[in-house]
Amino acid sequence: MDQGINRRSFLKLSAAGSAMLAAGSSLALLTGCSSNDGPAAGYRHFRQQDV
Repeated sequence: MDQGINRRSFLKLSAAGSAMLAAGSSLALLTGCSSNDGPAAGYRHFRQQDV
């Protein structure tokens, strides 16, 4: 019983998904979406926006 997807097409889909995820995360890093300002004064894990 053929479900319409075989091992080869599944691997192609996985590779394409991984490439898109890597490209999206690197684009977010380059545009500054995930900038890290460091912790707020007196805190170890909270940013200033979180306080």
